[in-house]
Amino acid sequence: MHRFQAGDSPERNVQNTPTMLLAAGLPWDFLIGAHYATSSPWVPGFPNEWEFFARHAVGSQSRGWPVDLSVTAAYNQAADSFDGELALARRFGPVRLMGAARGFSNVYRQSSAQAAIAGGATWRIFPSIALAGDVATLLDRDSTEELAWSAGVQILIPTTPHTLSLHASNAHTTTLEGASIGSGTTLWGFEFTIPITLSRYFGRGSTE
Repeated sequence: MHRFQAGDSPERNVQNTPTMLLAAGLPWDFLIGAHYATSSPWVPGFPNEWEFFARHAVGSQSRGWPVDLSVTAAYNQAADSFDGELALARRFGPVRLMGAARGFSNVYRQSSAQAAIAGGATWRIFPSIALAGDVATLLDRDSTEELAWSAGVQILIPTTPHTLSLHASNAHTTTLEGASIGSGTTLWGFEFTIPITLSRYFGRGSTE
């Protein structure tokens, strides 16, 4: 994920705030991975933000559950914080509603615990195109901590496993902590996913 902002004139220097994600699926609906953000502004002296996480998809509508339910446990290296998220989602035709509750043991390395809530929705207007938006806020944010938001379009690239998101947001990174706090600047960005299936490259072997 890359997000950009332009500085003031006359230089109008363009600054890039990338967050990279590498994750792998495991049996029993587990996912492990890491987010790496190279220009995180939230912890002084720690612009390189690592978040290591494990996620479990507890249930889904496709398996007969009334909602999609997942839990995430994470460690944020920059904040030296153990973080977690409980997320719910439900589809209503072309619309999918989402909500999440988050907790942080040492939010932004401020020597204090915090909690946050988030909500959002996607609306599939075509089979391969959806509009999306979300908001998040710390439950005890001070005057310098703004509500985080994002809005954009999500595209499933036909005949490929890849997706593309074009969006605007005031959140600099997409870690649990980074996605829970906004800035006073609107950033414009994109996210491109590249799923890698090992069987695609190594095959399943001959059945003859």
